Amino acid sequence: MITYIPVSFIATWFINKFGFRMGVGLGAIINGVFGFLRALAGPNYLLVLLFQIMISLSQPFFLNSVSLLSANWFPESERTKATGLSIISQLLGIALGMVLTPILVLFYSFEVMLFIYGLYGLIIGIVFVILARDKPPTPPSIKVLKEDDKVKGEFKLLFSNKQFLILMIVFFVGLGAFNMVTTYIELIVAPRGLSSIEAGNLGGILLLGGIIGAQVLSTLADKLRKRVLLIRISLVITVASFFLLSFATTTT
Repeated sequence: MITYIPVSFIATWFINKFGFRMGVGLGAIINGVFGFLRALAGPNYLLVLLFQIMISLSQPFFLNSVSLLSANWFPESERTKATGLSIISQLLGIALGMVLTPILVLFYSFEVMLFIYGLYGLIIGIVFVILARDKPPTPPSIKVLKEDDKVKGEFKLLFSNKQFLILMIVFFVGLGAFNMVTTYIELIVAPRGLSSIEAGNLGGILLLGGIIGAQVLSTLADKLRKRVLLIRISLVITVASFFLLSFATTTT
Protein backbone atom coordinates (compact mmCIF):
# COMPACT_ATOMS: atom_id res chain seq x y z
CA MET A 1 0.00 0.00 0.00
CA ILE A 2 2.94 2.36 0.56
CA THR A 3 3.93 2.03 -3.09
CA TYR A 4 0.32 2.10 -4.32
CA ILE A 5 -0.37 5.75 -3.44
CA PRO A 6 2.49 7.45 -5.35
CA VAL A 7 2.41 4.97 -8.25
CA SER A 8 -1.37 5.36 -8.51
CA PHE A 9 -1.01 8.85 -9.99
CA ILE A 10 1.52 7.62 -12.54
CA ALA A 11 -0.66 4.63 -13.43
CA THR A 12 -3.75 6.80 -13.87
CA TRP A 13 -1.87 9.16 -16.19
CA PHE A 14 -0.40 6.25 -18.16
CA ILE A 15 -3.79 4.54 -18.57
CA ASN A 16 -5.50 7.74 -19.71
CA LYS A 17 -2.62 8.57 -22.05
CA PHE A 18 -1.98 5.19 -23.68
CA GLY A 19 -5.26 3.36 -23.11
CA PHE A 20 -6.62 0.38 -21.20
CA ARG A 21 -4.69 -2.32 -23.07
CA MET A 22 -1.30 -0.64 -22.71
CA GLY A 23 -1.90 0.28 -19.05
CA VAL A 24 -3.12 -3.10 -17.87
CA GLY A 25 -0.66 -4.84 -20.19
CA LEU A 26 2.25 -3.05 -18.50
CA GLY A 27 0.89 -4.04 -15.09
CA ALA A 28 0.43 -7.64 -16.24
CA ILE A 29 4.02 -7.84 -17.52
CA ILE A 30 5.46 -6.38 -14.31
CA ASN A 31 3.30 -8.66 -12.15
CA GLY A 32 4.02 -11.78 -14.21
CA VAL A 33 7.77 -11.33 -14.59
CA PHE A 34 8.55 -10.35 -11.01
CA GLY A 35 6.04 -12.84 -9.60
CA PHE A 36 7.91 -15.61 -11.38
CA LEU A 37 11.30 -14.22 -10.33
CA ARG A 38 10.09 -14.10 -6.73
CA ALA A 39 9.39 -17.83 -6.93
CA LEU A 40 12.97 -18.42 -8.10
CA ALA A 41 14.57 -16.25 -5.41
CA GLY A 42 14.70 -19.15 -2.95
CA PRO A 43 15.63 -18.31 0.64
CA ASN A 44 17.15 -14.92 -0.31
CA TYR A 45 14.94 -12.57 1.70
CA LEU A 46 16.25 -9.36 0.11
CA LEU A 47 15.51 -10.64 -3.39
CA VAL A 48 12.04 -11.82 -2.38
CA LEU A 49 11.35 -8.42 -0.81
CA LEU A 50 12.64 -6.57 -3.89
CA PHE A 51 10.52 -8.64 -6.25
CA GLN A 52 7.50 -8.23 -3.97
CA ILE A 53 7.93 -4.45 -4.11
CA MET A 54 8.12 -4.61 -7.90
CA ILE A 55 4.92 -6.68 -7.95
CA SER A 56 3.20 -4.03 -5.83
CA LEU A 57 4.06 -1.43 -8.48
CA SER A 58 1.82 -3.28 -10.93
CA GLN A 59 -1.33 -3.16 -8.80
CA PRO A 60 -2.40 0.45 -9.59
CA PHE A 61 -2.38 -0.40 -13.30
CA PHE A 62 -5.02 -3.07 -12.61
CA LEU A 63 -7.17 -1.31 -10.04
CA ASN A 64 -7.17 2.13 -11.68
CA SER A 65 -8.21 0.79 -15.07
CA VAL A 66 -11.66 -0.40 -14.01
CA SER A 67 -13.49 2.86 -14.74
CA LEU A 68 -11.88 3.18 -18.18
CA LEU A 69 -12.79 -0.42 -19.00
CA SER A 70 -16.43 0.28 -18.08
CA ALA A 71 -16.48 3.54 -20.07
CA ASN A 72 -14.92 2.00 -23.20
CA TRP A 73 -16.93 -1.20 -23.36
CA PHE A 74 -20.32 -0.50 -21.77
CA PRO A 75 -23.15 2.04 -22.19
CA GLU A 76 -23.80 4.41 -19.29
CA SER A 77 -26.74 2.36 -17.99
CA GLU A 78 -24.50 -0.70 -17.49
CA ARG A 79 -21.27 0.89 -16.26
CA THR A 80 -21.94 0.60 -12.54
CA LYS A 81 -22.71 -3.10 -12.92
CA ALA A 82 -19.61 -3.59 -15.08
CA THR A 83 -17.49 -1.85 -12.44
CA GLY A 84 -19.09 -4.03 -9.78
CA LEU A 85 -18.20 -7.19 -11.72
CA SER A 86 -14.61 -5.97 -12.05
CA ILE A 87 -14.43 -5.45 -8.30
CA ILE A 88 -15.94 -8.90 -7.78
CA SER A 89 -13.11 -10.45 -9.81
CA GLN A 90 -10.57 -8.67 -7.60
CA LEU A 91 -12.28 -9.85 -4.42
CA LEU A 92 -12.56 -13.38 -5.80
CA GLY A 93 -8.82 -13.44 -6.47
CA ILE A 94 -8.06 -12.24 -2.96
CA ALA A 95 -10.45 -14.81 -1.49
CA LEU A 96 -8.87 -17.67 -3.44
CA GLY A 97 -5.44 -16.53 -2.32
CA MET A 98 -6.49 -16.44 1.32
CA VAL A 99 -8.03 -19.92 1.13
CA LEU A 100 -5.40 -21.65 -1.03
CA THR A 101 -2.20 -20.15 0.43
CA PRO A 102 -2.26 -21.87 3.85
CA ILE A 103 -3.33 -25.14 2.19
CA LEU A 104 -0.48 -25.03 -0.35
CA VAL A 105 2.06 -24.17 2.34
CA LEU A 106 0.79 -26.93 4.63
CA PHE A 107 0.70 -29.73 2.05
CA TYR A 108 3.64 -28.65 -0.12
CA SER A 109 5.93 -25.79 0.88
CA PHE A 110 6.23 -22.02 0.87
CA GLU A 111 8.48 -22.17 -2.20
CA VAL A 112 6.00 -24.32 -4.15
CA MET A 113 3.21 -21.88 -3.30
CA LEU A 114 5.25 -18.95 -4.65
CA PHE A 115 6.12 -20.92 -7.79
CA ILE A 116 2.46 -21.76 -8.51
CA TYR A 117 1.37 -18.14 -8.09
CA GLY A 118 4.34 -16.86 -10.07
CA LEU A 119 3.77 -19.22 -13.00
CA TYR A 120 0.04 -18.48 -13.03
CA GLY A 121 0.66 -14.71 -13.02
CA LEU A 122 3.18 -14.98 -15.85
CA ILE A 123 0.84 -17.07 -18.03
CA ILE A 124 -2.14 -14.77 -17.43
CA GLY A 125 0.00 -11.72 -18.20
CA ILE A 126 1.14 -13.17 -21.53
CA VAL A 127 -2.41 -14.18 -22.47
CA PHE A 128 -3.71 -10.69 -21.68
CA VAL A 129 -1.05 -8.92 -23.76
CA ILE A 130 -1.83 -11.19 -26.73
CA LEU A 131 -5.64 -11.20 -26.60
CA ALA A 132 -6.77 -7.96 -24.93
CA ARG A 133 -8.20 -5.07 -26.93
CA ASP A 134 -8.43 -1.43 -25.88
CA LYS A 135 -11.92 -0.73 -27.23
CA PRO A 136 -14.74 -2.60 -29.00
CA PRO A 137 -15.15 -2.11 -32.79
CA THR A 138 -18.26 -0.01 -32.14
CA PRO A 139 -18.26 2.45 -29.20
CA PRO A 140 -21.10 1.76 -26.72
CA SER A 141 -22.06 5.46 -26.68
CA ILE A 142 -21.27 8.78 -28.34
CA LYS A 143 -19.65 10.09 -25.15
CA VAL A 144 -16.78 7.63 -25.45
CA LEU A 145 -15.68 9.36 -28.64
CA LYS A 146 -15.37 12.69 -26.81
CA GLU A 147 -13.25 11.64 -23.84
CA ASP A 148 -10.71 14.24 -22.74
CA ASP A 149 -7.36 12.89 -21.53
CA LYS A 150 -6.16 16.06 -19.77
CA VAL A 151 -5.53 14.30 -16.48
CA LYS A 152 -3.97 17.30 -14.75
CA GLY A 153 -7.07 19.40 -15.32
CA GLU A 154 -9.30 16.54 -14.21
CA PHE A 155 -7.38 16.14 -10.95
CA LYS A 156 -7.67 19.87 -10.26
CA LEU A 157 -11.41 19.75 -10.90
CA LEU A 158 -11.88 16.70 -8.69
CA PHE A 159 -9.95 18.08 -5.72
CA SER A 160 -11.98 21.30 -5.84
CA ASN A 161 -15.22 19.32 -5.56
CA LYS A 162 -16.38 19.07 -1.94
CA GLN A 163 -18.55 16.00 -2.52
CA PHE A 164 -15.65 14.16 -4.15
CA LEU A 165 -13.37 14.96 -1.20
CA ILE A 166 -15.96 13.58 1.22
CA LEU A 167 -16.30 10.42 -0.87
CA MET A 168 -12.50 10.10 -1.06
CA ILE A 169 -12.22 10.25 2.75
CA VAL A 170 -14.94 7.60 3.10
CA PHE A 171 -13.15 5.27 0.69
CA PHE A 172 -9.80 6.06 2.31
CA VAL A 173 -11.05 4.86 5.69
CA GLY A 174 -13.11 1.99 4.29
CA LEU A 175 -10.38 0.56 2.09
CA GLY A 176 -7.86 0.94 4.90
CA ALA A 177 -10.11 -1.00 7.27
CA PHE A 178 -10.71 -3.67 4.62
CA ASN A 179 -6.99 -4.16 4.00
CA MET A 180 -6.30 -4.25 7.73
CA VAL A 181 -8.85 -7.02 8.35
CA THR A 182 -7.81 -9.15 5.36
CA THR A 183 -4.11 -8.74 6.20
CA TYR A 184 -4.37 -9.49 9.92
CA ILE A 185 -7.33 -11.88 9.87
CA GLU A 186 -5.22 -14.71 11.32
CA LEU A 187 -4.05 -12.55 14.25
CA ILE A 188 -7.61 -11.36 14.83
CA VAL A 189 -9.13 -14.84 15.06
CA ALA A 190 -6.17 -16.71 16.61
CA PRO A 191 -7.19 -15.77 20.21
CA ARG A 192 -10.58 -17.34 19.44
CA GLY A 193 -8.95 -20.72 18.72
CA LEU A 194 -8.92 -20.77 14.90
CA SER A 195 -6.04 -22.30 12.93
CA SER A 196 -4.35 -20.65 9.95
CA ILE A 197 -6.43 -22.70 7.50
CA GLU A 198 -9.65 -21.75 9.32
CA ALA A 199 -8.53 -18.11 9.29
CA GLY A 200 -8.02 -18.34 5.54
CA ASN A 201 -11.47 -19.88 5.12
CA LEU A 202 -12.98 -17.11 7.25
CA GLY A 203 -11.23 -14.50 5.11
CA GLY A 204 -12.64 -16.20 2.04
CA ILE A 205 -16.14 -16.09 3.53
CA LEU A 206 -15.76 -12.38 4.32
CA LEU A 207 -14.71 -11.71 0.75
CA LEU A 208 -17.54 -13.88 -0.57
CA GLY A 209 -19.91 -11.57 1.27
CA GLY A 210 -18.16 -8.65 -0.44
CA ILE A 211 -18.59 -10.31 -3.83
CA ILE A 212 -22.32 -10.80 -3.28
CA GLY A 213 -22.68 -7.28 -1.93
CA ALA A 214 -20.82 -5.76 -4.88
CA GLN A 215 -23.08 -7.53 -7.34
CA VAL A 216 -26.31 -6.67 -5.53
CA LEU A 217 -25.42 -3.04 -4.80
CA SER A 218 -24.10 -2.32 -8.30
CA THR A 219 -27.31 -3.72 -9.80
CA LEU A 220 -29.44 -1.65 -7.41
CA ALA A 221 -27.36 1.46 -8.14
CA ASP A 222 -28.00 1.12 -11.88
CA LYS A 223 -31.73 0.62 -11.36
CA LEU A 224 -32.50 3.00 -8.48
CA ARG A 225 -29.94 5.75 -9.16
CA LYS A 226 -29.57 6.11 -5.37
CA ARG A 227 -25.83 5.67 -5.00
CA VAL A 228 -25.39 7.95 -1.97
CA LEU A 229 -28.15 6.17 -0.06
CA LEU A 230 -26.63 2.77 -0.83
CA ILE A 231 -23.19 3.96 0.33
CA ARG A 232 -24.69 5.19 3.61
CA ILE A 233 -26.47 1.88 4.20
CA SER A 234 -23.25 -0.02 3.45
CA LEU A 235 -21.28 2.14 5.88
CA VAL A 236 -23.76 1.52 8.70
CA ILE A 237 -23.60 -2.25 8.13
CA THR A 238 -19.79 -2.14 7.93
CA VAL A 239 -19.37 -0.19 11.18
CA ALA A 240 -21.79 -2.53 12.99
CA SER A 241 -19.93 -5.59 11.66
CA PHE A 242 -16.52 -4.29 12.79
CA PHE A 243 -17.98 -3.51 16.20
CA LEU A 244 -19.35 -7.04 16.59
CA LEU A 245 -16.09 -8.58 15.34
CA SER A 246 -13.97 -6.60 17.80
CA PHE A 247 -16.03 -7.73 20.80
CA ALA A 248 -16.62 -11.34 19.74
CA THR A 249 -15.20 -13.82 22.25
CA THR A 250 -15.99 -17.13 20.49
CA THR A 251 -15.94 -18.50 16.95
CA THR A 252 -19.73 -18.67 16.92
